[in-house]
Amino acid sequence: NALIDTVKDIHLGAENIGWTSAGVFSANNPYGIDENLIFSFPLSFDKQQWKIVKNLELNSFLEEKIKASEMELIEEREQVAHLLT
Repeated sequence: NALIDTVKDIHLGAENIGWTSAGVFSANNPYGIDENLIFSFPLSFDKQQWKIVKNLELNSFLEEKIKASEMELIEEREQVAHLLT
């Protein structure tokens, strides 16, 4: 269902708040997330092109959860790094 909703958002635009979240490559992101991850960011779409939504206000609870997710992904990347070389 999430995949179908994301495809709809890409083609029709995110309805409720003008953006949706999806996992994308984190290079040059405005939230300080490690630059080499696939990470879920708030995205807006224009002509089926995505762009990370900037300047969303995050409370301390969200910041903590986001940082924990980032750390988990970094640890997982490090655990499999030897398989990718």
